[in-house]
Amino acid sequence: MKSYGFIFIAFFMQNPPKYKKLFTILWILFLVGCIALVLIFPSHFTPQKIAEFVEQFKGTVLLVYFLISLLRGLTLIPSTPFVLAGTILLPENPFLVLAISILGIIFSSTMI
Repeated sequence: MKSYGFIFIAFFMQNPPKYKKLFTILWILFLVGCIALVLIFPSHFTPQKIAEFVEQFKGTVLLVYFLISLLRGLTLIPSTPFVLAGTILLPENPFLVLAISILGIIFSSTMI
């Protein structure tokens, strides 16, 4: 089975100037879309609604947090917001959040 994601990334890494503008535009559109959603539907983004949403996925929160921590470094987002979010999502396991964050930092450092 071929890894099409790797082929996709390798293709765009070989032609960065050509597609850099496209990715920048797509990233800006994504950010503007997220901000628009928060401004249009502010009642959906209250702490209580977010907590209810996360409670629906209680079993997979740890796995998703781990995967996001691993991929965080590729987007060059600082780890501090993810550590704070992890301690809010998993308040009973602060040392597990620390370990996952450190593993994510190590993984992203080896990728770069």
